[in-house]
Amino acid sequence: MPEPRSPWRLAAVILVFVGLAGCDGGTRAAAPDAVPPAARSAHDGPASVTLLTVKNVHAGMGDHAALLIAGSERVIYDPAGNFELPELARRNDVIFGITPEVEQIYLGFHARATHDVIARTLPLQREDADALIALVEAKPPARPGFCAIRAGAALRSVPGLEGLSRSPWPRALGQSFAAQPGVTNRRITATDVPLWARTRGPGFVPDPSPADLGPAASVATQAPSG
Repeated sequence: MPEPRSPWRLAAVILVFVGLAGCDGGTRAAAPDAVPPAARSAHDGPASVTLLTVKNVHAGMGDHAALLIAGSERVIYDPAGNFELPELARRNDVIFGITPEVEQIYLGFHARATHDVIARTLPLQREDADALIALVEAKPPARPGFCAIRAGAALRSVPGLEGLSRSPWPRALGQSFAAQPGVTNRRITATDVPLWARTRGPGFVPDPSPADLGPAASVATQAPSG
């Protein structure tokens, strides 16, 4: 939706829409326990950060913002998000163990007939990616509606991104990030996600046979509704 001009109107709109936004997973209780090494997904490929913006294709507004960070491991920073898989470790707003299959399931949870996911990726130095992972791991759980605020604050800790937008709106954050040198853009629609990964989102229509869903069917079909 368009950004209000008045700060007071902005505050009012946040209060009205916070319950409707995609980043409304509720405030999580702090998780003091360390994540076991076995729950983490080691990564030896190129380091990067990807801003994932869930976009309402009818309204044109962003409903959620999250970060896929690839350093020495791959995690998703999902502030105030409501994605859950019982097989994955989640500490506060950080989801661990992000294999390529889990990434597809996360995208399939959000991409549907009414929403696309805009993935904007920036290559990083590995030490910067690992510092970003450490930063988001240390963050307390975000309040509902604060997904873009938290994601933007994390991104501004990366060298060269200090001037990134401070807007609370996922779309504005995405546009600001897209304008940074080196960022590549990709739009993911529901049809871009494998069928076996589309068993969690609100737009999912159950398939007759889980056997037809592919190698990750057991992970996808065991997930609770949300």
